[in-house]
Amino acid sequence: MPERNWGCRLSLDHAYKGYRLAVLENDLLRVSVLLDKGADIIEFSYKPAGVDPLWWTPWGLHPQGRTLPSTALAEGLFGDYYQGGVQEVFPSGGKPNRHQGVEYGLHGEVSLQPWSAKVLKDSEDEVWLEASVTTYRSPFRLTRRMGLKRGRAALFIETQAENLSAQRIDAMWGLHPAFGAPFLNEHCRVDLPGARVILDHDPASKTQRLPEGADGPWPRLKGKDGRLVDLSRFPKRSQPSADMLYLTDLKAAWYGITDTQRKVGFGLAWDKKLWPHLWFWQVYGGFMGPPFWGRTYNCALEPFSGWPSGLDAAAKNGTALSFGPRQVKEGWATMVGYHGRSGVKAVRRDGTVA
Repeated sequence: MPERNWGCRLSLDHAYKGYRLAVLENDLLRVSVLLDKGADIIEFSYKPAGVDPLWWTPWGLHPQGRTLPSTALAEGLFGDYYQGGVQEVFPSGGKPNRHQGVEYGLHGEVSLQPWSAKVLKDSEDEVWLEASVTTYRSPFRLTRRMGLKRGRAALFIETQAENLSAQRIDAMWGLHPAFGAPFLNEHCRVDLPGARVILDHDPASKTQRLPEGADGPWPRLKGKDGRLVDLSRFPKRSQPSADMLYLTDLKAAWYGITDTQRKVGFGLAWDKKLWPHLWFWQVYGGFMGPPFWGRTYNCALEPFSGWPSGLDAAAKNGTALSFGPRQVKEGWATMVGYHGRSGVKAVRRDGTVA
């Protein structure tokens, strides 16, 4: 590949803590992809503002091959090896479950596997990377293409999943972008089109703001104390809380998270046909159990094919994806950095923000 330090560029020659790392860069963005672990996007640096909105866990990324869990967890290894950033979640999302004879751990298979990679295009005006993986408990091949274009602060994603078997197989598919401090703070707001909000009640939690059975229109729902909770705003660190929400009946498929004080933000638009739902994981210092122990201020806004947590549950409520023999399903997403705004009215596939 030609080497340059101007325009768009793409390299597969990087490594981080023993993992293969692909780096895509243009004049506005630098994006790093952890090829040896889920093709996780672990960097989305928006150069004009010097901001990366993506969250890192307190332990970060364990060095390749040098960390082993002390015991096997029933939920699987996702949590032990979760460093933050953006994951592709497939073929099950959320809690461990068993479906069609397959036992899935937390968030499925592909986020823990190494992916193969190749350069599809490498020019000053545009670069494209392709990463792919074949699952082992389920019969799928997942392929994700990621591109940058000169002069645009947007990462363009095209993704597809193929059923490699001659049988009909169910799946759950999602993107898992997580955001955290220092980008995320009490001055931030979430803009998104209208939706229905449903709480995933946790009877063991003492920090959920919403009561059992909470269900209503975005963004304001009645809290446990009877007062309205504005879910589009972020509480102070001194007011710890944690809620897991499912947003359904979306009017359109986009959102923006904006720091209204610094006027910088992150936007995401996606294929509503493939991912008609949005999971909203809110951890504002209120996740008191393991592995966070109240240490983290973060959230994740996750486009998903179905809900609630776990493929088997999604299949039972009719929101699981059904792949026919050899069937291929495709989708797209666009991640955008922006500044000079206190909020957004739309994020579009072409990377423009209104």
